[in-house]
Amino acid sequence: MNEAILNLGRYFEMAREAVTEKPFLYLVLVPTTLFFIYLSVFREYRYESVAVITVKSAETSAVADASSAILTGFAGGSVNGDAKLVEQYIHSMDLLNKLDEKIGLREHYSQDGVEFFSRLSKNEYRENYLELYRSRVIIEIEPSSSIITVKAQAFDAEYANQLLNIILVETENYINDISRNMAKRRLDFIRGETEFSEEALQAAQSELVEFQAKHGLLDPSAEGATANTITGTIESLISQKEAQLQGMREFMSEQAPQMVLLRNEIAGLKQQLVKQRSLISSGSGEEISLAEILVQYSALKTKVELSSQAYSSALISQELARVDAYKQLKFLSTVQSPTLPENNQYPLIIYNVVLMLFVLAALYLVGSISGSLFRELSSDA
Repeated sequence: MNEAILNLGRYFEMAREAVTEKPFLYLVLVPTTLFFIYLSVFREYRYESVAVITVKSAETSAVADASSAILTGFAGGSVNGDAKLVEQYIHSMDLLNKLDEKIGLREHYSQDGVEFFSRLSKNEYRENYLELYRSRVIIEIEPSSSIITVKAQAFDAEYANQLLNIILVETENYINDISRNMAKRRLDFIRGETEFSEEALQAAQSELVEFQAKHGLLDPSAEGATANTITGTIESLISQKEAQLQGMREFMSEQAPQMVLLRNEIAGLKQQLVKQRSLISSGSGEEISLAEILVQYSALKTKVELSSQAYSSALISQELARVDAYKQLKFLSTVQSPTLPENNQYPLIIYNVVLMLFVLAALYLVGSISGSLFRELSSDA
């Protein structure tokens, strides 16, 4: 035991002497070389499939296709809002669950044979799994045009392509469902208003028909006009008869048969006038007057006309809402289908090795300068 400890101490001493003699070699170049070997030999390759999509509305599609959206920077109304919605859904736990069900994504990322630092633990928490998924499904949004670039990484090229295809299919279904549900809710509300207006119109029409049947009048306005005409005619006859009576008094006595007959005619006309006026203004017995009938009829007729106008407006609004709902329908437009990668994209060996070299070299430089200053300060003291 003591001998092993002594051997270990000698090894450490030899390593310290080697580092002291060639510090840059052992502190910078050797670690960088080992890191390069790790990335080149042991680190698991990841393949990346890329697709380009955009969210468009039915109205937009009539004036611009996917290629012109790139050239003009035009991709619909709520540009960034739709793109952000796509991003949130692709990075959601709901979609991740569907990917597990359809293609076993978790099993792919945690499969045996994959290098330890690259694979997902089989018992990893779902939150950590979601973070890993988000780091391997990358979304880039062009702010000015809402063009969305989606990149999906996997340990196999065909699986990466399959993964991205399913992501796009599920995202398209999601956008379609949201769009249809919004349009359906809006149309349902408008249809409800239209049905309410129709029921109100039918009720007003039924009430008017019942009123006409009850009083036996098809058009009380015409009946009222006829009654007024009759009243005017009787009044005119009374005036004529009274004028004739006044003229006959100049050469006939009051007891003359012609005078008696004329007075009786005038009396009869006056009785008829009173009866006619009573029919118009106060009715007879339990029946209401023609004037009251006319007032109620006018109110019912006005109610029918207003209900008819409301129903017509509701029908126009329903048609406009249907057209507008169609224009607002959103769908996913594919600018570039998911690619089938031929070469691994990750790890970025050259980039990571150069970065490692610069970081270690910078630390070495800082350490060397700090050591030199410390030794100078110690020697001065």
